[in-house]
Amino acid sequence: MLMAFANALILFYGMAKVLYLTYDGMTDPLGQAQIWPYLSCLRDRGHSITIVSFEKQVGEERLTAQRAQLQSAGIRWKSFPYHKRPAIFSTLWDLWRMRQGASRILREEKFDIVHARSYLPAMVGLVLRRVHKIKLVFDARGFWIDERIEGKIWNPRNPIFKLVIGYLRQWEQRLFASADHVVLLTEQAKKLVTAGRPALAQPDRVTVIPCCVDVSLFRPSSGEPLRQKWFDRLNIAPARQVILYHGSWGTWYLTREVMRLMRIAKLENQNFILLVATPQPAALVLADAQAEGVATEDVRVVSVGHRDIPELLSVARLAVFFIAPVFSKQASSPTKLGEIVACGVPLITNTGVGDNDRLLRQESAAALVDDFSPESLKRAVRKMTSIDVPQFSGELVGFFALGKGVDSYDKIYKELTS
Repeated sequence: MLMAFANALILFYGMAKVLYLTYDGMTDPLGQAQIWPYLSCLRDRGHSITIVSFEKQVGEERLTAQRAQLQSAGIRWKSFPYHKRPAIFSTLWDLWRMRQGASRILREEKFDIVHARSYLPAMVGLVLRRVHKIKLVFDARGFWIDERIEGKIWNPRNPIFKLVIGYLRQWEQRLFASADHVVLLTEQAKKLVTAGRPALAQPDRVTVIPCCVDVSLFRPSSGEPLRQKWFDRLNIAPARQVILYHGSWGTWYLTREVMRLMRIAKLENQNFILLVATPQPAALVLADAQAEGVATEDVRVVSVGHRDIPELLSVARLAVFFIAPVFSKQASSPTKLGEIVACGVPLITNTGVGDNDRLLRQESAAALVDDFSPESLKRAVRKMTSIDVPQFSGELVGFFALGKGVDSYDKIYKELTS
């Protein structure tokens, strides 16, 4: 009776009852940065949210804490253990369990929308759409198949992966053709996806939502106590100036080029030190440093939680990241970009990635490099170190604000349930 009354209220006020499918874990850093903030805000807007996710081995204490966080927000959560091996078969097993778990939930209750994050959950979502007559939001996130190929995770010349890629390409076409709404990360991706697909070109079918950031957490801040805290923890001398790199190390990220920039920056200012905040092993970072002639004493590697990143950004003189400018990255909106912009840290990055060229070209606090020659990197370092009070435009900060992204999802939900 109570559930029926709640469903009637949701319908009356145009709110949606949403089943959210993700193969990323809510306990992952990505889940905390790019899933939890949106869904908690959408729940605050009145939408009913139930999550199905796959969690890596993080321990019962972490799972209990995550469950408490979601319960406090009024979000229901069904988690399954994530399997990595054997390759392909483990993924098929997980997808079967996702379908079975989601189907069980849909048989017990009526939902308006299945919101699928990325390709694999969307494949499950498309089946659920047909069987349960439910609307599908395909939140593509990027060109996933191309990312796997260009990141050298899948070898298209391998007969098995060739079959997998061909099979997934067929599903990709179905998803873009059949989803009730498609969410992409960049305008560049929208141009590529809608070309030759007149139905998708309609404004009510595709929405661009970049990776947004909670500006109440990521904001400009300064203060000697904060600087001293991290410098003491990381054994950094007070006179040093930090160049910060944060996030994953490797695959599409051009880490050798980051070290090359560090070597050139040291020639400009001997006080520069590179701080790498990453979950990857320090040995990987130090191997790249050695390969590019950067002394190990000029590098610090630390693994921190998502909520520590704003503090690290606040003690940085510069931020840097480089991404391979390949086809798949035209659909990429790096999470770290919005975080850096929100904290107001001068940035050096490269062209050919997502909407970065359009967004950053006119920003005084950003230096875009077209190549990684010593001359280009030197110009970028000099430009960013010559700015007395670097500042990103209010328009750019607002573009990445979480509230704007939540407004877009809220609009999609309401339109699909109206």
